Amino acid sequence: MCTILDPRFKTHTFSNAITINEAKHALYEAAANVHPEEEETVAYEVTGSLFDDLDRAVCISKVTAHAQTASRNEVDNYLSETTLGHQLDPLEWWKERRDRYPRLVVLVRRYLCIIMNSVPCERIFSKMGLVVTTEDEKRRDNDP
Repeated sequence: MCTILDPRFKTHTFSNAITINEAKHALYEAAANVHPEEEETVAYEVTGSLFDDLDRAVCISKVTAHAQTASRNEVDNYLSETTLGHQLDPLEWWKERRDRYPRLVVLVRRYLCIIMNSVPCERIFSKMGLVVTTEDEKRRDNDP
């Protein structure tokens, strides 16, 4: 998900058409499950008739279908844009386009904030190992 949401790479790093389609479908599904604020509430009028449940179901169905179509269009529009240069900041790119891609921006916040390597953690453990080793050496030197 991180790769396809990164405007520097999108689908260009996938090895074949099958993995590209899998990534696109995963993005379609994830975007369809994101609901911008204005689409979260479904308004319907309660009339007290026997058809209230049917009316409610039809209204929810229409909103859901609209959300799926809108999210699919959003993904297709994003993927059709040219890729970003490798030296440019993808988060800045998304910030500039947050109004154009409201569902995808939610996914970007979720996935592109993940640190993709463990170097900072490894440095902490290495430093702690040095501290512990130094303390152990001091104790051994003080033992008779």
